[in-house]
Amino acid sequence: MTTAQTELSGLPLALFILQEVSKQAINCTVVPANRTPPIEEYPVVTYNIVIPETETTGDWLGEERQYTAVVQLDIHSTRQIEAMTLSQRLYEALHDTGYIRFFKQVNILPQQITNTSNRTVLAAENYDQDFGFDCSFLINGTKKYDTSGLQLEYQQYDIRSVHAVNDIGGKPLDVSKN
Repeated sequence: MTTAQTELSGLPLALFILQEVSKQAINCTVVPANRTPPIEEYPVVTYNIVIPETETTGDWLGEERQYTAVVQLDIHSTRQIEAMTLSQRLYEALHDTGYIRFFKQVNILPQQITNTSNRTVLAAENYDQDFGFDCSFLINGTKKYDTSGLQLEYQQYDIRSVHAVNDIGGKPLDVSKN
């Protein structure tokens, strides 16, 4: 996790959190797709902003504006199976409640994620295998958040038991997991 104090909002904040998810879930850095110089260390995740903002409603005031942003995510490797596997693992991480909490704390939610697919172009020339997917983020509000104060440690909780009360007789029900 970065210790530098930075205030971010909207899509830049979503990309900052995506960097942390990628580091923890697949041990890859995230860089812009149109980077220079070329990639030196593989594997790596590239992002390309496809749609920066699409309003979800015209009914908003001030900092409470809601919109979606679409980002193309590609995992590059010199080996096809590694690119494919890491792409699938990042896809799964963006569906994992432990990582979704990273986004939820700042009112951002990975929303629609396309299936992973082979996006390799000119493999013989570039020796670069590429698998990826598109991800839309629902962004609620434009409030700036101090990134050093974000909780970016993966935590997965298991529900071991549930206790409820029967509405009819008021008797406790134990529906413990066996």
